[in-house]
Amino acid sequence: LLQLQRLHLSRLRLLVLGGAPDAGKTTLLREVFGLRHLKAGLSEEGRTDEVLFELHPDGDVRFRPAYLVDTPGFGDGDQLHRNDMGRLLLSAGRWLPGALRPLWVLRAGRHTRHDAHDFVTAMCESAQEVPLVIVTHVDKLFEERYREAGPRWRDGPLQGVAHKDPRWRAQRAVLMQELRAEVDATISSALQPGEDTGGERRMAPEVVYACLGGWMARDEADEE
Repeated sequence: LLQLQRLHLSRLRLLVLGGAPDAGKTTLLREVFGLRHLKAGLSEEGRTDEVLFELHPDGDVRFRPAYLVDTPGFGDGDQLHRNDMGRLLLSAGRWLPGALRPLWVLRAGRHTRHDAHDFVTAMCESAQEVPLVIVTHVDKLFEERYREAGPRWRDGPLQGVAHKDPRWRAQRAVLMQELRAEVDATISSALQPGEDTGGERRMAPEVVYACLGGWMARDEADEE
C-alpha cells in the first residue's frame, strides 16, 4: 500500500494559483478551465475563503492526478485567516518535489510591492520552480490610461487628425508598450531575477496576458 501511495504521489501535479485579492484567480479557472461552478467576484460570496483543489479537465484521479489549486487572495488585511490558508502550501514543493508549478496571477496597474509578491516568491523557492505569470485586467488599465491620454493627444500631436488615421493606431501601440514595460518592471522587482544561492542564473518567468471579460479592441470598428 505504501508503494502504491508513493507511485501515486510521484504522478501528482499541482498548478497553484497565487496572488493578491481581486487579481482574477478564480475567474481564470472559470473562464479558461471551464470550472463554472466556482464563485468569483468582489462580494463575500464570491471571495475565495479556503484552498480549493479541482481536478484538471484533462486529469484523471488514478492515472493522471493533475489538480488546479485556487487560493485566497494573499495580503487581505481584513481576513487574516485567508493568508494562513495560503501559507499551508508553502512547503508543498518540498513535500512533493517536482509536483508543484506556481502560477502568479497579477492585476495590471498594481505597481507597489504587495505581500502577495513575497508569498509567490516563497512558493517558487520552496518548489524550486520559475512561476508562470498571468497578467489580468490589462485591457481595463489601457482604457483608464487611454481616457487620460486621448484628450492630450487630440489637443497636441494628433490635433486635427482623424481617428481612423494610422497615427492614432501607432500612438495607442506606444501606450500599450509603456503599460507592458510597467508590468515587466513590477514582475522583475518582485522576483528579482539574477543568480540563485547556487550561483546559477535564474530563468526569467514566462508572462502571458489574459482579458477575462473586459474589452480589448481587435479591429478599427471596435476602437471607435
